[in-house]
Amino acid sequence: MLELLRSSSKKSLETDRLALKDGQEVIIRFKVNARAKRLILKYDTAEREVVVTLPKGVSQRQAWRFVDQYHEWIETQISKQEALIEVHNGVLLYVEGIEYKITHDPEAGRSCRLTEESLLIVGGPEEHMPRRVMDFLKKKAKERFKERVDYYTDQLGVQHRRISIRDTKSRWGSCASDGSLNFSWRLIMAPRYVLDYVVAHEVAHIREHNHSSAFWAIVEELDPEWRKSRDWLHQHGGKLHAVTFN
Repeated sequence: MLELLRSSSKKSLETDRLALKDGQEVIIRFKVNARAKRLILKYDTAEREVVVTLPKGVSQRQAWRFVDQYHEWIETQISKQEALIEVHNGVLLYVEGIEYKITHDPEAGRSCRLTEESLLIVGGPEEHMPRRVMDFLKKKAKERFKERVDYYTDQLGVQHRRISIRDTKSRWGSCASDGSLNFSWRLIMAPRYVLDYVVAHEVAHIREHNHSSAFWAIVEELDPEWRKSRDWLHQHGGKLHAVTFN
């Protein structure tokens, strides 16, 4: 079992690092929240950092004593995180739940395309491949979300406003009170039925802006298999955030 060692740098109530025994480090972020009633610790799988929420008035020393109590828990969370997948030539990447091999073709212009041979052909200079692949996924996600939002709003007889595609860390989707919808473009890497569930979930919020039984009845009506999709996100959602485009 790895032993957690605090770094020797000066502690702050903003950001610091925890040094692991094997020489690796994990970022630890302290946040003061006046509404918090107690110290809260969580591991942010998207940002790959430990987050500690402090009630107002809690000292730096108290915060670190609190962290010291959760050595094993922090170790466990770090051991469960998905390995990072760096996008480059030859890497396997899922698009709508189907595995494709990223393949650089300098003669293909500046385009990206999927082939029946399960290849994602990426043109242009090789050093620009990660950004070009990300732009391709975002464009495809935008088209898919628009299609599915139109479908589900028609089914439910409601209207939506703006659709925004973002790289959200804590939510796969959200619905504003005015009917504007926000989605994580990373869902385009998940199977189609998973993206469909997230859209159905947020469209249902246009009518029921809560999680009441009436809301879930609407979700059931729009997507009878929604539980399968929710389970997929719980089990595999971390893999979508593990793909990097540096």
